Amino acid sequence: GTRFLRHVERTTVLLHILDISRDDETTAWQDFEAINHELAQFSAELIKKPQVVAINKIDLPATQARIQKDVDIFKKKGIDVLPFSAVTGEGTPAVLRAIIKKLHTPEMMIEP
Repeated sequence: GTRFLRHVERTTVLLHILDISRDDETTAWQDFEAINHELAQFSAELIKKPQVVAINKIDLPATQARIQKDVDIFKKKGIDVLPFSAVTGEGTPAVLRAIIKKLHTPEMMIEP
């Protein structure tokens, strides 16, 4: 709820971890849009924060079957999606590098 969103306001970069291994009809894009809609409703500043988008559970057959379609949707929107598995560690370094890159952009640098 709002308590969580107040906590999120203190972050520098938002990491969206999307799960497409479910059997429901929603896509990763729909989940991403829903999350961003909630962020925007709470705070116009919150939605302006840098974001990294990742799809988890690439070690599961259900995710492997769906991932290319979901990645293509994001790509058409100009958003890179990083596939990874928290269980096996595959792709995790790329997600960490993307977060670090967002933290080190000139607009994120804090003067001493």
